[in-house]
Amino acid sequence: VDRAFEAAMALSIIANIFQAMFASFLWLMSILFSGSHQNWVYGTRYLLLFCHILLICVLVFTASGIALGLYAKFTPHWPELGVTLAFFVVVLLYGMWATSNIAATEIPLEYYHFPNWFKWGLVSVPFSLEQSVL
Repeated sequence: VDRAFEAAMALSIIANIFQAMFASFLWLMSILFSGSHQNWVYGTRYLLLFCHILLICVLVFTASGIALGLYAKFTPHWPELGVTLAFFVVVLLYGMWATSNIAATEIPLEYYHFPNWFKWGLVSVPFSLEQSVL
């Protein structure tokens, strides 16, 4: 469990560092070039997609690492493990729901044009989209 925790956290740190680096490049270039290029967002869609994928990797690896770390730390102490895991799951699921809700309510037209594999990662609670259309 300790080695799995270290691997998950190492992957999370790698994804986090590169996501921050490429997002910084994108931010700096947007300041320099977005005023003179009207199709800036369309032109940077591949870098935006890559940053989004890295952000999803940070979420998955960090959540995995936290769960492994809690298990490794509190394994013989079941009440503490239950309380910390319950809080972790509530915070994670609510954050995912809130993010999905924003995506489903604010960008419904763009959502339909995304590839199918990308839709599940963007809106992990599909019924949020159905509620926003009604």
